Amino acid sequence: SHASIVVLEDDKHLYPSYLCGNVVRMDVLKKHPELEAVLLKLTHTITDQDMSYMNYEVESEGQKPHDVAERYLRTKGLLY
Repeated sequence: SHASIVVLEDDKHLYPSYLCGNVVRMDVLKKHPELEAVLLKLTHTITDQDMSYMNYEVESEGQKPHDVAERYLRTKGLLY
């Protein structure tokens, strides 16, 4: 059977947020300007709840990080 996951509110603020930004060297963007639009699509996409669930899939269910990330990006329409 599949376990149910509940993400608790961190009302004591013990854990840092998983919200992240993109860090890219300017020389990379100069060589590949198309990356800017792609990376902007990721901004504010992954919620703390999303990240908690993906961590659970990897750490508790033994799934591969690549597979979990790929599935997430596909469900968000960011990977085809």
